Order: sequence, then C-alpha cells, then structure tokens
Amino acid sequence: MGLLSKKKAFCRFCGKEFTYRSKFLYDGMCDDCRTKRAEEKEQLENVAAGYIFYNKMYMWNSDFSNEDLNTIIDHRGEILSNNAMPLDIDIEATLKNISARANELSLEEKESALAIMQVGTYKSEVGAVMAGNAIAPNTYPGVLVDTRDVFAVCYEEETIASLSDRLMKITVLTNDPYIPVFTYFKYFKLSALATVSFIGERKQKKKEAEDIVAELQAIYPNLKYPVVKNSEMKKLFKKSAQINESMPKEKALDCLSKSFIYGGFEKTNVEVPDITKELFELAGYVSLENANDLLEDICD
Repeated sequence: MGLLSKKKAFCRFCGKEFTYRSKFLYDGMCDDCRTKRAEEKEQLENVAAGYIFYNKMYMWNSDFSNEDLNTIIDHRGEILSNNAMPLDIDIEATLKNISARANELSLEEKESALAIMQVGTYKSEVGAVMAGNAIAPNTYPGVLVDTRDVFAVCYEEETIASLSDRLMKITVLTNDPYIPVFTYFKYFKLSALATVSFIGERKQKKKEAEDIVAELQAIYPNLKYPVVKNSEMKKLFKKSAQINESMPKEKALDCLSKSFIYGGFEKTNVEVPDITKELFELAGYVSLENANDLLEDICD
C-alpha cells in the first residue's frame, strides 16, 4: 500500500466509514464531522471569547478543544447560578414599585429599599464589576470568578495623571482553573493638604490602604494569606513550601510576575463589557446606576 493510497477508517464521532490518504493529515474524523465541529468551535469561541483572550494575554494555554470550551462555559454558568438572585425576587420591579410609592414610605421602608438596592445591584470598580460573590474583570468580556475561590490578594499603588487622583492596583490569585490571577483598581483621591505635604500624603495613603485592606478582607472570605503589598506577598510565597493544592509555588510566583506585566492600568478596560452586563442581568441584578435612578426620590 503506497504512502498516498486510500486507507479506510471509522469516524471517532459518528462511526461512519471514510477514506483518507496520508496519516499526517489523519484526525479520526469524516468530512461531515470535521465541518460540523469546526462550525461548533467557532460558536463556542464566540461565547468564551474572554477566556481565550485572557489565556493568550497571559501566555497560557489558548488552544482549547470543543470539549474544553464547553467545560469553561459550564463552569461560568455554575458561578452565575450560584450567585443568582432567587427566582421569586425581581429587583427591578421591586425598586420600581418602591419608587412609585416614594412619598408614602416610612423611614424604615426607605432603609429597607436601600438594603434591597445594595443586595440586588452589580457595582463597578476600576476594571471590574461584582455582584453577590461573583466578580468579573472588565478586560476579559464575560469572564466570571467566584470570590470564595480567591486565596490571596495583594496591592500596590499606581499614580495616575492628576496629582490628587490615585489608583491602588489589586492583584487577585484564585483557585479557579481558568483564571488563576487577575487585576483591577481601587480609586482614591488625596486631600488638598496631602498633595502639598509629604507627611500628610503618607498619612492619608496609609489610611486609604488600611480601608482598602479591610474592604478586600470582607469581599474575599476564604483568604489563606494576609492582604499585603505585592512585594510582601512574593516573599510569603517564596517562604511557603506549598501555596495550596491547586497552585504550586512556581505558578503562584509566575502569576504575580505576569500580573505586573499584563495587569497594568494601561491594559485595563474600565468600561463594563455588554456581555458581562447581560450575565449579571440574567442572574437578576440591575446596575447600580439604574437602581440609583429608580430610587432618586428616596436617596435625596
């Protein structure tokens, strides 16, 4: 039998017999299944585009099979389902009803309305949006991480153009199999005194850091390490024999290094992607801006 002579085989997907010529081009699929899977992969890649972009940016695996992409999409769906509002609660309808009765509400009812707004809205940070226990980094559209899967968070200051406007870069390390690390930013503004006084600036920055650390500890309930500066976290990782079961020490250190390279403000999308908004709204949340508009009379 010659090198390019026809050979028979059975398709590993549909079982149909087909012929092929070269073993170097043999993939175990008949022409029909090959075409069908190529079309399916294109659709899956559109749905999971944020995950593919993330892995390309961080130079990890980006060659996902159809089965890999289906698993990623199911994983995201599970995070969304675990953080969805109860089906019998319609936040937008509830807020509209409260707004229509704004002049009739007691102080207690107004406080209850604000509590509903707090629970039922998705809120934006600089580069991320969150609701319930789900957080979505804006740079990777449609990507979701459960905050309960986060094991370490560290920070560092990045100064932006204005003398008084500052950003604290937050680096998040996770047990999520597809998004091991991501970054976003916390904004704070220096007082007029702090911009002209080194001592005043140092005091305010220390206070801002303490407030942000306390907030991060509340957002991420399962931290295995203290919330510290990036440089300190790197030292903690180097001293650890094992970071955790899902991430060896070398991977954790690589995550910190790559987040420094690829997670800077200039590479961060500050706008919330449409697909991310759609996912949170599918889970029953409304945007904080929409909720504020609905409850404008109550908030005044």
